[in-house]
Amino acid sequence: MPHDPRVYAVITHDFADSPKLQVVSVEARWALLEMILYSCRMQTDGVLSKRLAAAKWPLDVCLELASNDDEKPSLVETENEWIIHDFLEHQTSKAEIEARRKQKQEAGRKGGLARGAAKTRTASRSQARAKARAKAGAKQTLKQNGSKPKAEIRNKKGGGGRENSAANAPENSAETTPIPSSLDELAAAHAARTRCPKHQHIPAGEWADEPCRECQKLREGSEAQEARAAEAEKEARRAAIDACTQCDDLGYVKVANGTVAKCTHQPMKGPF
Repeated sequence: MPHDPRVYAVITHDFADSPKLQVVSVEARWALLEMILYSCRMQTDGVLSKRLAAAKWPLDVCLELASNDDEKPSLVETENEWIIHDFLEHQTSKAEIEARRKQKQEAGRKGGLARGAAKTRTASRSQARAKARAKAGAKQTLKQNGSKPKAEIRNKKGGGGRENSAANAPENSAETTPIPSSLDELAAAHAARTRCPKHQHIPAGEWADEPCRECQKLREGSEAQEARAAEAEKEARRAAIDACTQCDDLGYVKVANGTVAKCTHQPMKGPF
């Protein structure tokens, strides 16, 4: 139900049966009700200027309400005002309305601060996840690229010495992609693949202030590529385990002293 900002007056069900109203005219009864409603709406706390009253109600009606009881008439006359008798005992005062308004404003301010703090925490977590995802993608890139290929040449005369093979070295090292020296550089390189040309300057783990459709497409494509690479690696590991005759279904093999170790899936070498 929507909030109703209107101010309501409190009128008892026996208002018209009051002894003080039984001795006045119907016009005077209606005028008193109008005075109460006007004072509630305008928050005058039951005080009406005589100038206003003269413009809205006949003077004889006001005098009738001011003389309907010897001790407690419905209206009390002063030099410049008419005062509704016992108004603040039944109606909400202006001070109470202001206090409630300030209380609601303070509650709204605290709620806004709480929502702002929650959004900040959510944004921080999102940035942390994005940075972790970027570094994970960078690690995957490093794992896929590896280092420069090396060939092992067994020296038959020397009993198994190893050296680098010049034949397997790349023909043009300038065309190879340089390997970053730190995870931050890897994360930046990975983030660059998820940025459109307009947002390439944004650091890894941070996003543009406004949503960018191009960045979203690149990010979704990069995430899909990472998912495919992870799935391919998982399938390759599963195939290696299935093909190995030494390890169990989880890829572990028993070693000395009853302990287990991760299997390398290499054939066992016999004694020479």
